[in-house]
Amino acid sequence: MPDTLLFNQLSSIFKILDGFYAFESALHFYSSKQGDNEINIVKWNSPDLWIDAYGELIQDLFFFAEDIFGDQFCIKDNYIYI
Repeated sequence: MPDTLLFNQLSSIFKILDGFYAFESALHFYSSKQGDNEINIVKWNSPDLWIDAYGELIQDLFFFAEDIFGDQFCIKDNYIYI
């Protein structure tokens, strides 16, 4: 991950809670560790899982969470996008 303010803040969140659900499970933060039943943040951002299918549309984005509708939250250029 690039060294940016948002990545540092995301790392701080992972130190407190590493992978969690919030707002009555409406928001899912991926874990940085591989669990038995969940995909971790590294695997979720790997090209072979789903990223390659979107090509240049999502180039240089780092996905860290999703909402109950499957909308992805990502970081690019020190901004958060959905």
